Amino acid sequence: MLSGRRVIVIVLALSAAAPALAQQVPTKILCFGDSITWGLDPFANPPPTGSSNDGYLPHLSRFLTANWGPVTLINSGIQGEKTADGLARIDAELAASTPGVVLIMEGTNDVTRIWVDGTGNPGIVATVGNLDSIGLAVQAAGAEPFLATVIPRWKATADPANQITKSLNKSIRQLAKNRGWTLVDEEANFSNHLGADLYSDELHPSQAGYQLMAEEWAAAIASYPRSQIDLVHPYVWNETPESGSTDSKAGDPIRLELRDIGTGMDRLTLTLTVNGAVVLPAVDGTDFDLHVFYHPPLPWGFGQVVQVAGEVHDRAVPPNDSHFAYSFVVSPGNGTLGDINSSGRVDGLDLILLGLGFGAAKKDPRYTVQTDIDLNGLIDGDDLAILAAHFGEKI
Repeated sequence: MLSGRRVIVIVLALSAAAPALAQQVPTKILCFGDSITWGLDPFANPPPTGSSNDGYLPHLSRFLTANWGPVTLINSGIQGEKTADGLARIDAELAASTPGVVLIMEGTNDVTRIWVDGTGNPGIVATVGNLDSIGLAVQAAGAEPFLATVIPRWKATADPANQITKSLNKSIRQLAKNRGWTLVDEEANFSNHLGADLYSDELHPSQAGYQLMAEEWAAAIASYPRSQIDLVHPYVWNETPESGSTDSKAGDPIRLELRDIGTGMDRLTLTLTVNGAVVLPAVDGTDFDLHVFYHPPLPWGFGQVVQVAGEVHDRAVPPNDSHFAYSFVVSPGNGTLGDINSSGRVDGLDLILLGLGFGAAKKDPRYTVQTDIDLNGLIDGDDLAILAAHFGEKI
């Protein structure tokens, strides 16, 4: 993202159809963030000439005009900004604009910096700390913070598999929950509709993307003042094997932890597919912290790409749905496929050799790399399952 700053005020006209709800809403909303808030869309029609298209603000304004009447939206997005920069200017922005609500979406540039510098989790912790301080500053000024997750990247050079983005968003969700702030889950929103049409480049939304983003902001603002309306999608908190990993073992099961901070998930709506086929996983945990477990009937193939996808709804009315999809690659293993003695065939002699080493770990003298077919450091049932799957085959 480029450097620069532009603050634009949009005053919305009063709609004759504005309901009584307009008496309860803030008259001024500060839209605080980086160039995604500022509104960079190089493929807009007509294309901007060094100026902002105002991002999601024009789309959001249509909803607010129709439902609330006169509201001022202030575009306080700055191109290239990281959360530390946002923290440095938030007090001045609040003093200048005196908003009732602040829409906060920062962190995309932090993800790029974490990727380039390789700072990993400490970088995420620092970013979330800055977001926490920004939100607290908003509260100290008497305004209501609405905290958004950052949108996923589209075939990006930095963080191409969105690993850092996902980790950051997990922490953002937890921060919002801990502080009692309104969470606007733009990551889940975009992930549910992910496609090239939502992006103008690898980081920035197209006009279609901004429309989608505005709809999520609008749904959150519609519940202001704070109400019992649940507007938050369920989300994947953790998955193993991890998305994008390339060293999974042939016997690794799929484990997912799904969370919801609203009304809880309806587990009957959970679906899971593996490589396009619907599977029936084991499910336990609570409706707010759902644990999903699937063990393949046969080991994964060595070097196989495993595609995992699914969907779950919460109990809100209407329900918030969440779609997830990711993939991992199985390690090539030791390459024997069970032909431990390199005879060219997986047969009874290989089974005997595996039996002699069964249960042995790396420091055990009975352990051999040839017998540890999946190279997990232990000669176990997974190795036996792989041998059995190839028994009788010529290698």
